[in-house]
This record gives sequence, C-alpha cells and structure tokens, in this order.
Amino acid sequence: RFGVQRILQFHHLPERATIRIYTTAGELVQKLEHDGGSIEAWNLQSYNGQEVGFGVYLYIVQTPQGEEKTGKFAVIK
Repeated sequence: RFGVQRILQFHHLPERATIRIYTTAGELVQKLEHDGGSIEAWNLQSYNGQEVGFGVYLYIVQTPQGEEKTGKFAVIK
C-alpha cells in the first residue's frame, strides 16, 4: 500500500467548526478544527497517529455558536 493515502472528506461545513470523531463505544478518535471553506479532509488517523480500524464511527460538527450536527460513517476495506 505504498503511496496510497486514504482520506475522508466532510462536505457542506460552516465557515468555522470543530469536528469530533468517536467510536460507537463513545471513545474520542480525532478532533479536527475546521477554519475556512466548506470541506475538511481527515487522513483516517487517530489523535495519536495510528490508522483507524474498519468499522462504524460517529461524528459531531459543532460551530462556535454551539450549533451541532451529528452523523455516522463506515470505514471499509
């Protein structure tokens, strides 16, 4: 898998937001600070630099004003 970079993109984001990604068990996997544009890319690595495993993940997008949007996605082979 040399040279293959896996990413996930969040689209239609507000100008500024914090994206928190969790396992289905509620463990924080990564926190992304979005500042500008409507797309944020995530390299599928956890906060400690490890590649995330396959499975279902939950996310919360929160604006500085406290508005939230939640969703889920699956990482598959």
